[in-house]
Amino acid sequence: MNRLVLFFGRNYVLSFQENGTDVFGAVRDRLKGGKGRLRQNGSDYLMYALIDAVVDQYFTVLEMLGERIESLQERVIADPKPDTTRHPCAETATALCASGCVAATGSDEQSLAFGMPVPA
Repeated sequence: MNRLVLFFGRNYVLSFQENGTDVFGAVRDRLKGGKGRLRQNGSDYLMYALIDAVVDQYFTVLEMLGERIESLQERVIADPKPDTTRHPCAETATALCASGCVAATGSDEQSLAFGMPVPA
């Protein structure tokens, strides 16, 4: 998992990522197309679109975790021993929950910094 930090104000949006994972490809394509709300609305709407793209990436992670949890549940029901519950899924879920999101407003109340983990 890598970190993503977004800053936006009245007329700008800045994004910083730890590695080259491209979670904004769809947003970039929409911008290049030149039509639609992204070109017509302000930086707040662009910020919304960028956060939405990141959140969409989490559906894949949640799906994967759901499958792992189902598999673990089947194993526990089939063989209810303490060793059965030791599974890497628990570590993955703990890391995902512990990473959290951070948001802070600027002193001028017109800018916002938003940091979140991004699925790799």
